[in-house]
Amino acid sequence: MAASSTKDMGPGHHRDTLDDYLGDWNWKKLIRLGPSILRRIKEAIPKCNDHLQDFEELTRLLGDKFPNQVVMWKWQVEEWENDSMKPNPFEVKDDASIRLQLAKEEAGLHVGEGVLPLHSDVTPSVLISTGIDLEEQHEIIDNVYMTACTNLLMRHIEAWQQVQVFFMPGVSGLQNEWAKLTNRPYSPEDVPLFLPSQITSKAVCPCMLEMIEFRLREGQAHDALNDLRQGLRSRAYMLKFKDWFLCGQGANTWARNCLKALNAKINATAARYRIVYHAVNTLSPLLGQVGWKDKLHPLADEDIRVLSSRFDLQPGEGRCWVSWIWWVCGYGEQATENESDDGFQEAICVEWCKAHTHAHRWQEEVTLLFEEMQQVLRFLNWHTKWWMEHSTIASIDGILSDGRQAYAEHQAELQHQISTSFAHTWRDTQRFLNIANTDSASLQS
Repeated sequence: MAASSTKDMGPGHHRDTLDDYLGDWNWKKLIRLGPSILRRIKEAIPKCNDHLQDFEELTRLLGDKFPNQVVMWKWQVEEWENDSMKPNPFEVKDDASIRLQLAKEEAGLHVGEGVLPLHSDVTPSVLISTGIDLEEQHEIIDNVYMTACTNLLMRHIEAWQQVQVFFMPGVSGLQNEWAKLTNRPYSPEDVPLFLPSQITSKAVCPCMLEMIEFRLREGQAHDALNDLRQGLRSRAYMLKFKDWFLCGQGANTWARNCLKALNAKINATAARYRIVYHAVNTLSPLLGQVGWKDKLHPLADEDIRVLSSRFDLQPGEGRCWVSWIWWVCGYGEQATENESDDGFQEAICVEWCKAHTHAHRWQEEVTLLFEEMQQVLRFLNWHTKWWMEHSTIASIDGILSDGRQAYAEHQAELQHQISTSFAHTWRDTQRFLNIANTDSASLQS
């Protein structure tokens, strides 16, 4: 900025101009410290509490499922913080159980209470689970055109609809109404299945079938989350492998095609979860189910995050949030077994370590800002005294002595006014911190 102004100047004028520029810059930096530190404190305190709450919630959820691992992770982090030569902990090294449980319950009901089934070969859980499977095949045909499977799927749907009428008589009218409205030829993916979650306001459905679908959908949602997490881990590994080991047009084209297929799979899994979540959200008010909302949430695009291969605090990384999909640790015995593998444990460990670091980074930021605030006030008070001391230094020339004294007293008063202004600007920061800590403690309790 000063280069164009000083290139034609002599040495003395050049130095004086640079002194003016630097003095002006230092002065602006000094007078902006008050609002700048206040703005940073207003940002840091809420973020500190939010990240602490997220970290404690994540630790609680993981502690319920993996208590030994959480204790080990804490020990590893403390060891690495004390000695960086120790192993770095920040580096990365379902539906079937629900169906089995429903089958056992139905078998016990038929044997123990002697209840006659409506169909000799199909139970209520088999009916709903088959309908859900047919719904998933709808999505496959939508995405991949498979002419050879279209007729087979249509026959399966027709056979399933014939059995469905035994358990859900009201569906017959809906099927006839849809057939009358559809005059053109239709494909299997156009046929509505009229599952309990799809006919809540159109026909009467037995509460037992609604509960069966709710339980199956809940397991299906956790299966979708497991597949989504696995897809994200696979994509992170493929990206790392591509960056480290592949070179040349052919190899990179192959890698891009693999990543494209994997991204399509991740997007399809996310779409499947959203459909399942809508069904669960539709059935839960009818059945009075509310506990599922602690584990299942609406899936936004920003929630689908790739896991990093190593922890590297890049600029802005401290403002990242742990996606809720990594808080949910599966459903049922099968999901527990799948999530006990080393790859999943390492991925969760990295996310826990990142949440730990984000929380402590904002704690440190709050501490440093309050310390910086005190240091600025101490510096201004010291500078005021320094100018006052220089105002009393005698000089041989009386006129020069009076001028130096007036200038020093003016600078001392200026520093005092800045200190007073900053203290007034920051007067409520400690109260703001106390209120935020009180609110955070009340939420945790």
